[in-house]
Amino acid sequence: MNSQISQYGFDLSRASSFIDVMNAMAKIQPDQPSYVFLSDCEEADRLTFAQLQHKARAVAAHLQELKAQDERVLLLYPPGLDYIVAFYACLYGRAVAVPANPPRLNQNLGRLLAIIDDSNPVVALTTSAIFSRLQNQLDQIPKLRSIRWVITDDVDLGQAELWKETRVNEETIAFLQYTSGSTSTPKGVLVSHGNLLYNQAMMREGLRHDGDTVIVSWLPMYHDMGLIGNILAGMYNGAPCYLMAPTEFLQKPACWLKAISKYRATFSGGPNFAYDLCVRKARQEDLEGLDLSCWRTAFNGSEPVRDETLRRFAEAFSPYGFRPEALYPCYGLAEATLFVSGGVGSKAPAVTTFDKAGLEDHRAIVSSRLQDGVTLVSSGRTWLGERIITVNPQTLTKCDECQVGEIWVSSAAVAQGYWGRPELTDATFRARLTDTNEGPYLRTGDLGVLFHGDLYVTGRIKDLIVIRGRNHYPQDIEITAEASHPALRPGCSAAFAVAGDETERLILVAELNRERRNSVDMNEVVDSVRQAILVEHEIDISTIVLIRPGSLLKTSSGKIQRSAVRSAFLNESLESVYRRQFTASQSASGQTLQPEDAPRTLESLKAWLSLKCSSMFNISPHKIDTDQPIARYGLDSLAATELVSSIEESLGIEVPIDNLFRGDPSISQLASFLLVYPTKNERSDNDERRTRKVFKTGSSVLQPYESAPWAVDVAI
Repeated sequence: MNSQISQYGFDLSRASSFIDVMNAMAKIQPDQPSYVFLSDCEEADRLTFAQLQHKARAVAAHLQELKAQDERVLLLYPPGLDYIVAFYACLYGRAVAVPANPPRLNQNLGRLLAIIDDSNPVVALTTSAIFSRLQNQLDQIPKLRSIRWVITDDVDLGQAELWKETRVNEETIAFLQYTSGSTSTPKGVLVSHGNLLYNQAMMREGLRHDGDTVIVSWLPMYHDMGLIGNILAGMYNGAPCYLMAPTEFLQKPACWLKAISKYRATFSGGPNFAYDLCVRKARQEDLEGLDLSCWRTAFNGSEPVRDETLRRFAEAFSPYGFRPEALYPCYGLAEATLFVSGGVGSKAPAVTTFDKAGLEDHRAIVSSRLQDGVTLVSSGRTWLGERIITVNPQTLTKCDECQVGEIWVSSAAVAQGYWGRPELTDATFRARLTDTNEGPYLRTGDLGVLFHGDLYVTGRIKDLIVIRGRNHYPQDIEITAEASHPALRPGCSAAFAVAGDETERLILVAELNRERRNSVDMNEVVDSVRQAILVEHEIDISTIVLIRPGSLLKTSSGKIQRSAVRSAFLNESLESVYRRQFTASQSASGQTLQPEDAPRTLESLKAWLSLKCSSMFNISPHKIDTDQPIARYGLDSLAATELVSSIEESLGIEVPIDNLFRGDPSISQLASFLLVYPTKNERSDNDERRTRKVFKTGSSVLQPYESAPWAVDVAI
C-alpha cells in the first residue's frame, strides 16, 4: 500500500523482520539522528542511525559469542540510549529481549525476581552503575548468580565486524513484554517480528505518521507504550525520537511541553494523568515562548480516556497553539502488541453520553440528560485488516451493535501467547464463538460497545486496577495489606478502584481478625496498611474499610467477589467497623510560603516540612511524628514530586528526587539533608565541585561517617 512507502522510497510492507527496517534506515539516512536523550530539555546524548547500528551489532556479536541465540536476555537499564542499543542488539543477535525496570535503591526485588523466575534468562545486559547496585544481591540470591552478566559499557565496538547475520523472519520472537502491575505472577507476552511490523503499519495509518514525524516521549522505555509506541515507531518511520526520563517529566511537566515546542514534535502523549499534571503544575512563567502548533497527534491511551481531561488540557494550552483536534484517544493492550483502535484523521475526539442504567444493563442508549448519563470518549475504529467484535462473556456469542460485551480482537498484531503458559494462551489468544466457531480471537477482558462504528470502552471484566497509567493486580495489593498487620485476616480482603475526579481511586475492604477486633488500635492498622501499599506498590490508597470477620462477600467456592464488594461500597451497604478516607486538601491557614520567609534552621525546616505534609496528606500537624518515615503519611511517587516542587520553589534548592527520598527518610532526616544542601544561587557551574556525605542525624551538626545508614553523595 502507498502509505507504507517511506519518504525515502523503502517499502515497509516488504520487510520480513524489524532488522530489515533497521538496516534500511542505517543505509538510507546514516547520519540522521535516530534517538536523542534529553536532560532538562537539553541534549545529553544522541545516536545517528549508523552509530546505533554499529553499537547494536557490537553487543549482538558478544551475545552470539555467548550462544544467546533464541535464549532470553534480561535488559536492566536506567532511562537512556544504552537501553535502546541493548534492545536492538538482541534483535540483531536473534535473542529474545526481556525488558525490565531496574530496581531502585532499597526497593523490593520481588517483581524483578518473578520475571527472572518466569523467563529464565541466560544473559543479562546492564550498565556498570546498575551492576554495582546489584552486587550485594548477587551474592545472596541464587537466581541472580545463575545469570551471565554483561556490562555493555565495556563492550568493544570493534566487535561489530564480528557480527554474523542470522535468519530472522516474521515468526521469530523479538521480545517478551511482561504485563505490568503484578509482582507475584507476571506474564510474558510473546511478541514476534511480524507482530511488531503489522502493529507499526497500523499505527502509521491510524496515528498519522509520515515523513515529517518527530517524536517526543517521557514514557518508561521498558513499557509497551514507551517501547513500541515511541521508540520502535521512530525506527519504523525513520523519525527522530527525543526521549526524557519519566522522573524529569513528573518533577517538571513543562519540560515535556518545552521539548515538543523546541524540537517541533508532531507525535507525543501519555495517559490521563500526564495531561492533568501539565494543567495543574505548569506555571505561566515556565511556558513563555511555548508553541504547540506542531503537535499533530496527542495520543491518550488511558484507563479510560476522560472527557474532562481532554477539555481541561485543550482549554489550558490553546493559547499556546495547541489544537483540540490533535487529541487522539486510542485503545490497546500488550497482548495485541500495543495499538488496537484509534480515531480518524484530524477530527476532534467523538464523545457520547449514554444512559447510566442502560450501561449497567449492558445496553448503550444515548442520553440527553447529563446528570443521569455516563459520558464516554470514543477509542476510534479498526485499522488495516483488523477486526473487533463484542461478545457476551457468558454465552460467548457475538453481541449486536449497541450491546455491551467483552472486546475481542482478530489481527496479525495479536501476539503469539504467554511464555510458558499454554492453557492460559489457549483461553486468552485462541477464543472462538460458540455458535459459529468463528475465530481465533484475543479476549481482552475489557468491556465495550461498538456504536456507529466506533469502539467505546465501558469497563473491565478482569479485576485489573489501573491508576495513573500503571496496572495493579488486586490480589497483590490484598496480600501486601494483610501482611502489614496481624489484625487482618489472610485471604479476606478486596482491593478495587472507583472513579475519582482525575484518576481512579484505590479502595481496600478488609476483615478484622476475630481474636483482635475488640482490642486493636484501628488507626494503627490503617496506617500500617497504607504505608505497606505505598512502599510495595508505590500507590496511595484513597479509602480503607475494616469490616467484621466473615462478612466479606465470596462465592460458594470461597473466591472473593470483588465486583460485588465494590458495588456494596458504592451503595454504602458495607457493614463497616471502621472506615478512613484519605483526601489531600489545603492546610487550615491556606498560606503559601514566600521565598524570603524560607526556613534557615533545622527546627524551622522540620516545622515547615511538617506543615507541608499536613497540607498534602490532610493530617493534623500535631499528629505528624518527624522521626517516622514520610511514606507513613501517604508519600506516593506523585506526592513526592509535588513536595520536591515545593522545596525547589520555597527554599531555592534544586535536588534530584532520587537523592531526596533515598532510604525512606523521616522529616528530621530530610530537614538535615536540606540544611546543608546548597541553594541554586550558591551553586555555580564554574565552581570546582566537591562531594561530601550527608547522613542521618537529629542534630544540626553533621559529622562525617561513611557507614551512616542514610548517606548520599552531594555535589556542592
